[in-house]
Amino acid sequence: MKFIREVPKFNKPSVKNNPRPVFDETYYKKLTRYARYWLDQSNHTSILRDRTMLWSYVLILSNTGIRVGEARDLEWRDIRPFKMEGSDETNFAFRVKGKTGLREVVSRTSEVQTYLGRIVGLRTKELGTKPSQDSLVFCHPDGNPVCSFKKSFTSLLKHCDVEFDREGNKRTIYSLRHTYTTFRLYEGVDHYALAKNMGTSVEMIEKFYGHTSNLRQVGELTKSSNRAKVESIFDFLAP
Repeated sequence: MKFIREVPKFNKPSVKNNPRPVFDETYYKKLTRYARYWLDQSNHTSILRDRTMLWSYVLILSNTGIRVGEARDLEWRDIRPFKMEGSDETNFAFRVKGKTGLREVVSRTSEVQTYLGRIVGLRTKELGTKPSQDSLVFCHPDGNPVCSFKKSFTSLLKHCDVEFDREGNKRTIYSLRHTYTTFRLYEGVDHYALAKNMGTSVEMIEKFYGHTSNLRQVGELTKSSNRAKVESIFDFLAP
């Protein structure tokens, strides 16, 4: 109908699913090791405060896999302690609202108690009393939400020399969520249970973390056969 002069050209979309930039075990250990020096180098109270909050944020996100927006709205009343089955150990569940609605996220490790305790100590010192249940977990001294940790997170990664992965991809705060996924798959967590905990689909996990899934099955994939040689049926029958 001659509405346009020529047919526009479109680039063919790539069908390759690039793995998300994560912290593998080596880089994660490097991050946690050098972050301690980064904290100790804080020569001002406000800088130490900001870095302590950020470091607690990093450890909590990498052990829960919650999204940046979910963490921003997290209040203390959204965190529920519970006893691990068959153990006296206490773990924590985080009630968050994400793309798939409300859900409870179970932490990868009970050590998250230490990270939460660090924030409580920080806020108690600032307020003179423990923070209220309906106050934000990740907040400024005045109680307002920390809208973004992007700048300080980049500073931390540069200090620890872990800003880029092996392929040269720049890591972001969302790399913490992808790191959680990778670690959980390495540790043998079922895809369905992991997808439900993260508020995503099994399809998305398979799509972006298929390489990790193969390593999870290393026990099955490296099995060898020690069975005796199968004999012919004729060896058992008299002529």
